Amino acid sequence: MRIGRLSVTLALCTAALGVLPQKVRANDPEPLTVQCLCRDGSSTNRFFGRFAVDAGSSQALKDLIEANTFGLRRTITIRGEGCGRDPRLEGLNATCGRTSVTNRDPAGRLTESTMVDNAEFSGEVTMRITSNSGIPRLPGTPDDEPRVNMEQWTSGRVRVIQVMGVAQKVTPK
Repeated sequence: MRIGRLSVTLALCTAALGVLPQKVRANDPEPLTVQCLCRDGSSTNRFFGRFAVDAGSSQALKDLIEANTFGLRRTITIRGEGCGRDPRLEGLNATCGRTSVTNRDPAGRLTESTMVDNAEFSGEVTMRITSNSGIPRLPGTPDDEPRVNMEQWTSGRVRVIQVMGVAQKVTPK
């Protein structure tokens, strides 16, 4: 029953976000549109996407968070057209930015650190989430049943939610 409820929640949320899947097949995750989609510069199979939080997307994103869509080790399919084209994202959130790459010797000591550029990506990525940020969780809620801290969520300070993960399937546009 829980899976059915999650599927219905995802369908309602994607419709509310204006994110309708291009194709729907049984058991395929429905793609969610991100306003910034990038390939991590330190690895060819790591990607991250940013969702803009505004009055039009706030409730749908909250529902997705509370359905644990963005939970660690969950699989999600996102699609986007690179970064910097959506006026809702500003500053560093509107760029793919750079990533620090560190090298260590066999004893674990840092030997060098360099910065590499992340790259814009246009297309669709199915990934296993390894990190997320920007989600104002209510303290004490279990990881598999996150609840949004409504005081922070409605304050207007939460403007971007980011998910990062390891690609399982990549479809360039």
